[in-house]
Amino acid sequence: MASPVAKKAAGTYVPDDRPKQPTWAWMTRELREGSLAPAVKRFCESQPETVDPMLVQIVEISPLRLKCRLPCRMADHESVKTFEAEVLFSLDPLTGAAERV
Repeated sequence: MASPVAKKAAGTYVPDDRPKQPTWAWMTRELREGSLAPAVKRFCESQPETVDPMLVQIVEISPLRLKCRLPCRMADHESVKTFEAEVLFSLDPLTGAAERV
């Protein structure tokens, strides 16, 4: 592959002005709105807690799986207020299979 200097000399250099997104930001977007969103939505619908798929966050990226968390609010029969909780799950990006951790 030719360097930018060589491309400029040949008159074929086209600068890429688009900002580069970090991998985690791109993957989070894929989980919320992209190709993995249906898998996350199916997982959220199968949970006993009320969780919003648009709040999914990535905890860890490995070669085979994504470890994610979904923040939620839960109620306790002994308290008048709800408290913060989270649902942890792993997702296989190739098959869309999600399982609770």
